[in-house]
Parts: sequence; C-alpha cells; structure tokens
Amino acid sequence: MSAPSSPDSSSSSALSSSGSATQSSATSADLPPSPSPATLSLPAPERRAAALALKDAGNALFLRQEYEAAKTKYGEGIALDEGVATLWSNRAACELKLEQHGLAIEDASE
Repeated sequence: MSAPSSPDSSSSSALSSSGSATQSSATSADLPPSPSPATLSLPAPERRAAALALKDAGNALFLRQEYEAAKTKYGEGIALDEGVATLWSNRAACELKLEQHGLAIEDASE
C-alpha cells in the first residue's frame, strides 16, 4: 500500500463550500467550531498566519491518514481566512478520501 499523497501546501485565492445532494447533507456537526470573537478581531495578517498554522496541522493529520481530523483543521482555517485556497483544496482532498464526493466537488470548484 502506498503512502497517501500530501495535500497542497501552497496558498492563493478563495473558494466557497456547501453540502451536496449526492450524499447526506452537511450538518452543524460537520462544521468546524466558529472562531472566538477575540480571534475574529485579530488583524488580517495574524488571522492569515493562524489559518496557515491550521493548514500545517491539517497536513500532518492528512499524512497520518486522519482525514476527518484534517478536514476539521482545514475548516477551522477557512473560518479564519476564506482567502487561503489551499485550505479549500486540502479539505476537498480529505472529502475524497472520506468518499464525500459531493462536498469535495463543492470545495474544489466554487
């Protein structure tokens, strides 16, 4: 069995995400926790740095094949900074591994 390929570790523009009709709909349990008001009040560069740290944490989880946990980290990063495109594509990679194809399409294509 080969090792999982690493999700993208670069960053660029934003995409958006929603549930899919081809699988069970996303619920509040599928959503990452909302950032705290203190975190949301951080200057944009600090929010970006926090989002990128969450991406790195997600990447480590992905490499250990902990796809659900990695998906959550990427989602937390998206909640902080929707402008980091690799958070969206990496979350889509997790969704593919979890066979959540509709969600993967949404994250990868909007």
